[in-house]
Amino acid sequence: MDDILGMSDDWKIAGHDEAVNPPTENKGLIITGLGGKDKLFRYIVVIPAKPEVKLNSGFKKLVSSKFSGLFSPNKAALEKISVRPDHIRFQVLIHMDFSVEAIIMGLIKAVNKNKASLMRHYFVSNIAAVESEILKYLAETRKSS
Repeated sequence: MDDILGMSDDWKIAGHDEAVNPPTENKGLIITGLGGKDKLFRYIVVIPAKPEVKLNSGFKKLVSSKFSGLFSPNKAALEKISVRPDHIRFQVLIHMDFSVEAIIMGLIKAVNKNKASLMRHYFVSNIAAVESEILKYLAETRKSS
């Protein structure tokens, strides 16, 4: 497509699709950068570890277990998770009728129940997060703690 508006092709295609198939009275149209599945929207989440904590690969099992114990797959589904020494990152599907904050803070509280490992704030995006943005967030978080 011509780039006369300075828009990315993805946005132009989304705009075209909306114009061709506009929402009806009974059906809306929601567009997110990461997509989703049915009524579940996809998010990327980063949660920093507390400064005195170093996370290891075993932490992945703990987070996965807590997540599946808290949420039904119809409410939220964990798709991918990676653990770094100073934070966890995961990709999650969350039903559009539920609060992203309630899901993430519920997970943080459950993980921290036995040992406070994670900070009580997070980075979340429903567009492809740029690594530099994540690293900036983590650096700012470390400075403020």
